Amino acid sequence: MTANPYAAPTDPLAPYSAVLVVSFGGPRSPEEVMPFLRRVSHGRIPEERLADVARHYDRFGGVSPINDATDVFVNAIGNELRRHGVRVPVLLGNRNGTPFLEEALTDMHAHGVRRVLAVVTSAYASYSGCRQYREEIATALAHAGITDMQVDKVPPFNEAPGFIRANAEALMQAFMRIPPTPLEATRVVFVTHSIPDSMQDASGAGQPGTDYISQHKAVCERVAGQVRQVFGNMPQWDLAYCSRSGRPSDPWLEPDIIDHLRSLPEQGVQSVVVAPIGFVADHMEVVNDLDYEAAEAAKESGLAFTRAATAGTHSAFIADLAGLILSQAAAARGEGGNLTSWPAPCVAGCCRRYPDAQDIPAVSGGDVESVAAGADVVDAEPGGVDFVPSGSASAVDRPGPEAVELETPPSPYNPLTKETPMSDHSSADSVIEGPRDDEVPAGSYTAPTDPRDTPVIPEEVNASSKWAMYSVFRVATALPAEDDERRRLVEGSDEWAGQSGVDTRGWYDLSGLRANADLLVWWVSDDPAVLQDAYHRFRASGLGRHLEPVWSNVGVHRPAEFNKSHLPSCFAGIAPRRWAAFYPFIRSKEWYLLPAADRSRMLREHGIVGAASSDVKASTLAAFALGDYEWILALEGDDLARIVDVMKDLRYVEARRYVDVDTPFFTGERVSPVVWADRQMRA
Repeated sequence: MTANPYAAPTDPLAPYSAVLVVSFGGPRSPEEVMPFLRRVSHGRIPEERLADVARHYDRFGGVSPINDATDVFVNAIGNELRRHGVRVPVLLGNRNGTPFLEEALTDMHAHGVRRVLAVVTSAYASYSGCRQYREEIATALAHAGITDMQVDKVPPFNEAPGFIRANAEALMQAFMRIPPTPLEATRVVFVTHSIPDSMQDASGAGQPGTDYISQHKAVCERVAGQVRQVFGNMPQWDLAYCSRSGRPSDPWLEPDIIDHLRSLPEQGVQSVVVAPIGFVADHMEVVNDLDYEAAEAAKESGLAFTRAATAGTHSAFIADLAGLILSQAAAARGEGGNLTSWPAPCVAGCCRRYPDAQDIPAVSGGDVESVAAGADVVDAEPGGVDFVPSGSASAVDRPGPEAVELETPPSPYNPLTKETPMSDHSSADSVIEGPRDDEVPAGSYTAPTDPRDTPVIPEEVNASSKWAMYSVFRVATALPAEDDERRRLVEGSDEWAGQSGVDTRGWYDLSGLRANADLLVWWVSDDPAVLQDAYHRFRASGLGRHLEPVWSNVGVHRPAEFNKSHLPSCFAGIAPRRWAAFYPFIRSKEWYLLPAADRSRMLREHGIVGAASSDVKASTLAAFALGDYEWILALEGDDLARIVDVMKDLRYVEARRYVDVDTPFFTGERVSPVVWADRQMRA
């Protein structure tokens, strides 16, 4: 951190001098596992029991997945804020792992920071997801002897549209990883971290509908609504819980995810998608409790199983979270209000450990604002409780985060799962808005994970015109034999075409894969006139005089009919891959006259098959009125055999019945212009 990183008065984040992301933390090496577990359990679990718990980390090499996920999250928040002109640092402080919260606060204070905005990696309001973070920040300040630093907290963000969208798109992607299954035999199980019933009773802002369960049910409803809007339907869904810990006699929220999965076959369920909406990123509760234990339970029960991704660093989610941070700063300056329905700071008495718990010092709240130096959150909690594992087959044998020290008086509350009536799933035919590029074998847009790729904002792509030209040539006369002359010829011709303003996605060597073609050039632009200019320039160039046109077509991106978040890879930030196959196709006249629900169903099947090969990237553009075809499709991959596999697999889908034309194919390796020229016939 640079010295004295005060926010300038004009910085969008003023009056805050730093953003502090506060997370649970986890071990970063095998040597840290036992010390981590001792910290989390506060010495209340025998060493031999902790040793058993530690073995859960062995399958991850002694490293908690929360660390990498949080590091990426912090970077994403920082990058998004910098897009808005923010220059103050975005830092990380963990409650139970390095970098520790107290160390982060001490370091900030030493560098002159006096007002901090905290963002906790929990989207929901409860003791473990909100107030406990506020208490531990206050305790860290007290232990460090810091009395002149104010820490405010961003309110819970589960209602942010970007958080909903991230989970909805993850769920739609997950549908494509299960076998084609009738709607009534498919079940979605939304999952969150279980908490004691008493904590549930004390959760929220004290108003009806703000408790922990209600927050999650509202998110479930909104996610299901978005899926239904895009796909035209949505399977029945339930809400279940994972990672229960504490004494077996203490009531916690149910049903447990393992028990619930085992009950589904008798309800006629064949395939299940588990959606971890209660988690921002892939914590141990997700990768162990769901990816291993829940998946094993589903397999034993004969269920096809997949797990949807967490919100993570989905671009819409990060953008909305950055917006909440900026709005909090504006409110602190007296320039605006809170963007959520949650109060900021928290109201007095919200999210206690249990309804009549004694309040202890916490930051950013309407009840207790400061803490005397040396106070200790654990010691201040009345009636310490010995941790006793639940013993349930579905419980993870380790202390549950936030919960190992909880007082849990019995509660009469008995949560029920939410089951959406199947009658709610009927859909009307969609309005046809014109030609759309909904034919691609892929699903909704998700932020890329390959380092070659960059994220985009789908709404911005859909709001603009994105054009592509695919021009195929054959070598008509031999290229110069002398290497330098040939390279000058090729590089000069490529540069001359590029002066049109076009972007060249790639040169592809078609030789041998077709007898009548040697080169395909793929150009993209926001303006079709630029593509034409590039073509004219290339044809008139020195290299162009050696070539004859074989085939050329243009396509344009139009928002998909059934899934607006689907984008062609070439405009979705996906970098070019080594191999590509290009072909046009024409749907039958009957296709466009089918009910929209039928086309949506068939395209969903098409997408499921294609999504099984996520290493192959598809770009489908509309070509109506631009030539003799309706659509132009490009498939890109690092392995040509995988492109072959995808094309073969797509022959078995029902939508294939409604294709009249899908040739010619032009397939080749992406190479530099010089490499392409060096491979060609010479004088």
